[in-house]
Amino acid sequence: MIETSTTLDATQARAKLNSLIDEASEHHRPIVITGERSNAVLVSEDDWNAISETLHLLSIPEMKASIQEGMNEPVFGCARELDGRSGRWSMQNGRRRTQGNSRHPV
Repeated sequence: MIETSTTLDATQARAKLNSLIDEASEHHRPIVITGERSNAVLVSEDDWNAISETLHLLSIPEMKASIQEGMNEPVFGCARELDGRSGRWSMQNGRRRTQGNSRHPV
């Protein structure tokens, strides 16, 4: 289910900007602000950072392929622990224990 965003005109938004910032941050929903010449969207800083990071990662062809590959991997094949000393991923895959480096968990 997609939650609808709040829409306000610029005058309404200006009058309650602080509460809109709180709302965007607490509920993680964008707020559309309509103006005379164009519109804008208010999102929390955390949401903006997540969106920016996702766009950056998806702009790297190898990363996009790696993410798609990872989404197809069964959960039981994923890394279980990160060894703090070696920086290597340790995972239990059936009865066999394998290790990979921290950049590319096996």
